[in-house]
Amino acid sequence: MENTEEKLDNIEQLIELFISKQKIYEEKLDLLIKNEPVNYEKSFATIKEILLKQKYEQEFSVLNNHLQILIKKSAAAPAVTPVRHYHNFDFSSKPYFTGLAIITITFIFSIGFSLYMFSQNQYISTEADKFKVIRGTEPGLALAIDSLYLIDSDNLMNKAEKQILAQKRAVLATEKEQSAKSAYEKAKAETKTLKQNNLKKKK
Repeated sequence: MENTEEKLDNIEQLIELFISKQKIYEEKLDLLIKNEPVNYEKSFATIKEILLKQKYEQEFSVLNNHLQILIKKSAAAPAVTPVRHYHNFDFSSKPYFTGLAIITITFIFSIGFSLYMFSQNQYISTEADKFKVIRGTEPGLALAIDSLYLIDSDNLMNKAEKQILAQKRAVLATEKEQSAKSAYEKAKAETKTLKQNNLKKKK
């Protein structure tokens, strides 16, 4: 890269030198053109002779060599291969991402529904096992439940659900009460220990 820049600088210097020297030949060239405007071949030969007599053959040779080197390097440079990038909102890639999103959502929904059905089946199976225990240990109670279910199943199930909910609330309230009591006892014990430590320090 540095060699190329140096060569370009040399070329620019040679061009500037050539332009400055051209002023010397402008009058001669204008005179030749005015005197013989029709004989272009003779004018060209005269111009060529004037240029060849000058002492810039070496400079123009160097300039030509630099230009040839640059042309060869430019021709040897690898061609840029066009690469197409697909983005999320590209027309060609949008259907693929849409299909992938639909498949992902369907898969997640299927997993969630399967887990819900599995938990429901487990709950029903557990409740059925419990009723088997009641039927085996309390056949009279099981018979009464069967009779009420046959008479008015909706009313019986509503009452059962309300009682189950009330029992859950009672259990939750009991657990909260026990947790609060345990926290109170713990705080009381810590306060007692802190007081005892303070008394020991004072002594």
